[in-house]
Amino acid sequence: MRSILPACTLLLTWPLWADLSISDCDDPGAWNGETTLETETIQQGAGALRWTLAQTLSLSLKATPGDWSSGNGLSFWAYSPEATGDLFWVLSHSENAAAEGIDYYAFSTRLNWTGWQRIVVPFAEIGVVRQPVGWHKVDRLQFHSAWNPDVKPNPRSVLILDDIRVITVSGSDKGPRMTDEEFYAALDLDRAGLEGVKAAVGRGDYVAAGEALAAYLRQRVKPTWLVDFRTRPAPDPTFNTSAADKIMAHEFTFINTTYRPEGRIDWSHNAMTEGESATIEWNAQFNRHFHFAPLVEAYWRTGQDKYAQEVADQMVAWIEDCPVLLWQSGNSPYHHAWETLNTGIRISDTWPNALFRCLDSPAFTPAVLVTILKSWYEQAEHLVRWPTSANWLTCESCGVFYAGVLWPEFRRAPEWRRIAIERLYGQLDHDVYPDGLENELALGYNNWVLTEFSNVLKVAKHNDLLEAVPEDYQAKLEKMYDYQLLAMRPDGKLFGLNDSGDASPQGLLREAAAYFPRRLDFLWGATGGKEGQPPTVGSVAFPYSGHYVMRSGWQPQDRHLLFDAGPFGSGHQHEDKLGLLCYAYGKPLLVEGGNYMYDRSRWRRYVLSTRAHNTVRVDDQDQRSRAVRESYVLPYPFQPLGNPWVAGPEADFVEGVYTYGYGSGSTVVADGAHRRSVLFVKPDYWIVTDTLTPADAGSHRYEAIFHLNADEARIEGQSVSTVGEDANLHLLPADSEGLTVEVVKGVQEEPVQGWANGPWRAVPTALYGWQATGVTRQTFVLYPTAAGQECPVTRVETLTVTTPDGTPAAATAARLEFADGTVHLYCLAEDKAGLCRFGGYETDARCALVGLDAAGEPVRQVVCLGSILRRP
Repeated sequence: MRSILPACTLLLTWPLWADLSISDCDDPGAWNGETTLETETIQQGAGALRWTLAQTLSLSLKATPGDWSSGNGLSFWAYSPEATGDLFWVLSHSENAAAEGIDYYAFSTRLNWTGWQRIVVPFAEIGVVRQPVGWHKVDRLQFHSAWNPDVKPNPRSVLILDDIRVITVSGSDKGPRMTDEEFYAALDLDRAGLEGVKAAVGRGDYVAAGEALAAYLRQRVKPTWLVDFRTRPAPDPTFNTSAADKIMAHEFTFINTTYRPEGRIDWSHNAMTEGESATIEWNAQFNRHFHFAPLVEAYWRTGQDKYAQEVADQMVAWIEDCPVLLWQSGNSPYHHAWETLNTGIRISDTWPNALFRCLDSPAFTPAVLVTILKSWYEQAEHLVRWPTSANWLTCESCGVFYAGVLWPEFRRAPEWRRIAIERLYGQLDHDVYPDGLENELALGYNNWVLTEFSNVLKVAKHNDLLEAVPEDYQAKLEKMYDYQLLAMRPDGKLFGLNDSGDASPQGLLREAAAYFPRRLDFLWGATGGKEGQPPTVGSVAFPYSGHYVMRSGWQPQDRHLLFDAGPFGSGHQHEDKLGLLCYAYGKPLLVEGGNYMYDRSRWRRYVLSTRAHNTVRVDDQDQRSRAVRESYVLPYPFQPLGNPWVAGPEADFVEGVYTYGYGSGSTVVADGAHRRSVLFVKPDYWIVTDTLTPADAGSHRYEAIFHLNADEARIEGQSVSTVGEDANLHLLPADSEGLTVEVVKGVQEEPVQGWANGPWRAVPTALYGWQATGVTRQTFVLYPTAAGQECPVTRVETLTVTTPDGTPAAATAARLEFADGTVHLYCLAEDKAGLCRFGGYETDARCALVGLDAAGEPVRQVVCLGSILRRP
């Protein structure tokens, strides 16, 4: 019997015909790379090749037969003395002179077996890298053990290779691949309740076995999904079934694009392949089977079996038409059915929701149920075999865990649960920063990951399997709920950042309040302040994620600013470092491009770029963190960022720096550093200073960008103000010679500018530009006002800053004049700048502010990271 475990084997029950011998492996001299002749452990001929993976990273056949088109698969024997888990790759080079780079076909697998293994790989499942000419022109066969030079193979990893051939694989390529014999062997037939199944299998009567299994599944009380068919309400004849009826008519609509198949559904169909909107997301959603939900709901609410029948028919059709991949993860190249994220979503969401709510329907016959369970097994094993990372791994692991919980009848179920929890538990330490954000630093994905972590607890508790979850698993989630609460705006929403829109944390905080009843602040956040107690902290730093929240309070009219000075993120990144977002008096005032469909459009390029964010561009170039992998994630074990942060009753201060230059990919057009400092003068306004330090002595053009949440904005001098009947934001730069300003809105041609999401709309965007050589500093005042209020700041004047001996200091200063005659004096100094004099005062602080009344007397003093603020 062939194995369905995640070992590397083809379905050997298929007929195989040898077409072309590539190498009999009898002569080490026929290969480039160090090997030895093996004469004891062989499959055929006089010998075999012994390859020690750590000693020789690459083997290539010197004289490779060039035309492999006589067959449709590659076959070779491989003996592994020890299952070390090391990866190795097999490459078939097919150079294309018309294409750049190396062109080849490739697949990889792990040394997860011992003894002999015949490895048979259909050409259709071998990955394509760049543009190989074809199987009729193969230049070289190569085995490789370490593409990444940082990866060192285990010294005990050894392969004995023999009889490499091109073969013809013949047989039915229809799912499920798992045979009846394999399926029932995979079940624990000694489990209570399966006596009838075991007896039928013993007679070789798989039809009777399926009937007994179906009866058992409908009768068992545990385990169950979170919603079970036994709780279905009485039929409601008034329920609106229009959404389900469209699916019944095979009308599939995702992302506002519809597919109406003629005849059998083509699961590989993608309704969005043309122009800028081309994306695999349509097809991904199709194969995640989100469209089952309206069918299930229609059955649930009406009791009409036709809706459950459609679910059963589509599940079986998908299984038949999408057999499990033998040698590919489905991720790269993308495979509609078996991409691991699509697979994880199916068996952690859409499939259990469909099956367990429709299990009483006669549409789910014994044959249908056996087919579904075979596929479920194959999908769980696919996810075990091909783990990824970040939110994908969370979803994959949830699917594996749920399979282990929902189908304890499988012998592999305990191992599925163990593997899944091991991966999830590791993610809580390695993928979630100590301050509570998952390292993609994109709120939407973070919240999905948190929901998945939480659902593991729900499903385990629901099925009396909490012992499968580590005792401190729940406690590790508390830090993630903390972010939901402490970063929350006064209106109960969270700013998104990266590939995420703004979101409400109330649902997650309701979970948090249930998990941690002592945390009355979670309850307060979950209920919009109706219950519990408000947080005891106001402004807060997330020193690993690099998010800094400055707030005046927790009421809807309070002020709130989020500053992003953290890593780039492990995925879903935008070039947005040192970006600002702010809220005041009931609405967001400073917004950004947000997220957009993962397609080829100019809008997608825009939201990824620095142009779509409230930060600085240099020489018309974007930031380029994407080209610098060390910018993505903090090294583990995590250490907090070194960004200066001060939070106090009078003011908050933070500073961050971006140092990876400006350009595109590996091309650096403008090198240097951007340092941005933010002072929150509580409770009213913010002062932002940008310090640009180029790496050369040349002249550079700088552009500071501010996306304004309004229909209209006007320019007065160098200041920009939104014009609206509710809250407004006023941008007042410190007067500067050569400073230019313009407001653009809804520019549609590239370079796109002046757009924001949530919903997607054109927004006025202020662009401040200046030219400078050497270190340059520009200060902006961001002053929000409530409905009907005028901005009280009438002028922001740049002040001279000197050392006590009168020489220019490494600092900048400004004088803010207010309509009531009061004045604020502001100074920002470089680290270790020493004593600085400005506006009649001197300070040793990194940031200082003096408030003067109308008579010129000091009534307020702010000192951040220093001890001196006085008249000299």
